[in-house]
Amino acid sequence: MRYCFWPKQTEELERALKLRVEAVNHSWMQRHAAALAQTVGRPHDARFGIVFVRGAGARLWDVDGHEFFDLTCGFSAANFGHGFASILQIANSSLQQIGHLTSDAHPAKIELAEQLVSICGFALAGRELQSQRSTGEASRSTPMGKVIFNATGARAIETAWKAAVAFRPGKLLVLSPGFHGKSIATSQISATTSIEPSLAIDQFELEPVERYPYCARCPKNLVYPSCSVACGERLFQKLEQQAADYSALLVEPALGARGYVFPPDEFFLRLRAITQNNGVLMIADEIQTGLGRCGAWLLSHRQAWQPDLVVLGKSLGGGVTPISAVVGRAEVLDAIPCGAESETFAATPLACAVALQVIAELRMGPWMARGEVIGEQLRQWFDQHPKRTAWGINKVEGIGCVCALELESKAAAAELASTLFRAGVLVHLTGPEQTRIVLLPPLTISDDELSRVFFH
Repeated sequence: MRYCFWPKQTEELERALKLRVEAVNHSWMQRHAAALAQTVGRPHDARFGIVFVRGAGARLWDVDGHEFFDLTCGFSAANFGHGFASILQIANSSLQQIGHLTSDAHPAKIELAEQLVSICGFALAGRELQSQRSTGEASRSTPMGKVIFNATGARAIETAWKAAVAFRPGKLLVLSPGFHGKSIATSQISATTSIEPSLAIDQFELEPVERYPYCARCPKNLVYPSCSVACGERLFQKLEQQAADYSALLVEPALGARGYVFPPDEFFLRLRAITQNNGVLMIADEIQTGLGRCGAWLLSHRQAWQPDLVVLGKSLGGGVTPISAVVGRAEVLDAIPCGAESETFAATPLACAVALQVIAELRMGPWMARGEVIGEQLRQWFDQHPKRTAWGINKVEGIGCVCALELESKAAAAELASTLFRAGVLVHLTGPEQTRIVLLPPLTISDDELSRVFFH
């Protein structure tokens, strides 16, 4: 298949598409429809209907042998692509050393917690005290940090919420149309009877507020910076005037699943100042934006603000095992009663070993810098392409290894996503109104692969 997809639709390609529908893939999808509930499907996505059997680096193959370039990375879960050698090696070594542990201590779990505390801008007890004695800066000490592990992002969000309410009772503010998982908040459901202490169900109140800043489709038809972040004024005032009602504000530093929308940094700086002045906790959902995807350990740090709690997941597991973490102020996480938070598959030896290798690769390898180069190349390519207007692209944006395209309409976005798919390129069709296409290539994609897809 020829990967420079602009804009040919050859007879050979059309024949391949027809065969794809008629051959092995189609029979698998018939079995899929018969065995799996309809809710697991993504019919709006051009790639839905393909059954994949193998992956290597930035590429995937379906059951009919067709090759695709995966510029989705499992919503940033597989930032190192498929089958990254050092991660597979560590995973195999871990499996040969120890099997499953539930809530038990093991070295990889402790080491991972220590590293996450540091990465997320907190200090470890004992080490900070020693640092203060040597520098004489005790009055400006970094907050002590701790970690609670979970298996999924949704559970980690619930854990952060639980900790926030335990520490400071009140409502949780959430911006729309953010995405933080699809579970029913298990903190609000008493599914089993337990002898362990818990938190009262009626303590948890959720209050969505103003929409997330969306400069590409500003509802006020204003332009930053002359707008002075007018879209956030209602939220700013609400926090100033009713701070006593709120436990925490949960935000994504950039919308993830809803289209990688990047607000002005000023928006978060003002929010952080208001919440700190009024004692309201600030939780950063960095499940998609953290760990190198946006060119830094945390996007919130790149935006120059420090959360009270940070939620990590997806890429922490290297694309091979689920693991998530809530990292934050020790006194907040310790507010959850002993025994009131646990999960069977949280921080298994395998998951922690893989996560430590992910951090080691990001710390010692070229991957964050490489991601910046990849993202900038893609953004420039789309921004400067002579057919940008014909494709209906209104805006090209992104940070780090993210290329987000804002299209003029839902139909235009769907058509471009389908064109890319027909050429063997997998992208996200997304956005609050499904008018965005997001490219999240692995940090490991080669120049040769990029050239085959875009720069031919």
